[in-house]
Amino acid sequence: MSITARATPMPGQRDDGTRSYSLDVALLLDDSSWAVASNYKDSALFSDAVALQGLQIDTARYRLNQAERAFGLRVLYSHGSSAAPYEKTVLTLYRRDDKQILPLLEGLVVDESAGEFGWGGECSGHSRILHRTLATGPGQHHGYADLIVRSRELKTEHFKGRDGCGSRDLPASTSTVTLHYDGSRYPIPGSLKGP
Repeated sequence: MSITARATPMPGQRDDGTRSYSLDVALLLDDSSWAVASNYKDSALFSDAVALQGLQIDTARYRLNQAERAFGLRVLYSHGSSAAPYEKTVLTLYRRDDKQILPLLEGLVVDESAGEFGWGGECSGHSRILHRTLATGPGQHHGYADLIVRSRELKTEHFKGRDGCGSRDLPASTSTVTLHYDGSRYPIPGSLKGP
């Protein structure tokens, strides 16, 4: 089988420039357009100053137990300002349940980069890069493996020196969080969802 995902703009656009998108995720029989399982949601994604850029299927081996595997969908967003650049990638995990595709984990920010610089093109400012990995752990709750989220964040100071623009990395910070299946999904702490 193959996986497809499609985001479609919903009719109308709000006065503040915000746009919403429906999201259609499906499992198709190989070499056909026949959907054996699907998930459709109106206004599933939102785009404002941080614009929706694209979708990526994540087929990493998220083994939930001996019989089931999950697959992921990564949603890419960006804001291209030179004074305040911002990008993020948000991961949702799904599992198949007969003719349905059910979300297991929603809204996990796996990559994020941001910066704040002067409006006149000055060198001074600061930036940060956050990267998270997701893996199944040895523990189980309600028949599904725990998910281990490892985060690494690097902050950088930018400045104007005698020889032009310079930068200095601060010590990286790391953390690990274990997510437990509650019988219907993996709840995510707000600190892992980002803005």
